[in-house]
Amino acid sequence: MRSNQKEDIHNITMDYQGILSSASRLKKNSLYKVTIAESTREILLQLNSAISKAHDAGLSRVEFRLPINFPQIDESITNAELQTAIYFNVVAELEKKEYGVRLQFAKTYTLLKVSWTVRAEISELERMKAKLMSLRDGNSL
Repeated sequence: MRSNQKEDIHNITMDYQGILSSASRLKKNSLYKVTIAESTREILLQLNSAISKAHDAGLSRVEFRLPINFPQIDESITNAELQTAIYFNVVAELEKKEYGVRLQFAKTYTLLKVSWTVRAEISELERMKAKLMSLRDGNSL
């Protein structure tokens, strides 16, 4: 009798689905990701303001000191790791918006150099020149 009871216990299948959160779900909503996203957002907001002010002043570039220290999450995540992820996100967003981006790393700061084109593209200038040349009446430009 006892051997049958043992077999029955081993043949019972229980549904434990939904009891534990998956590790991948926790990773998606972790303090690590939230910290990186919030820090990136704050830098982009400040940077956008600096770009707008520079553009309004007739400039086509801005230099912006990036923060070098970020909120520590826990002992297993270094500031350098956060710095890398946040800087990468900032640069990727700038490049996606077609800004020129350069970084200058120093011991006590990181300088982000952002530029944008305000002049007509060479191809556009060539098109304008060709149009003007087609309208000339024998006098050269």
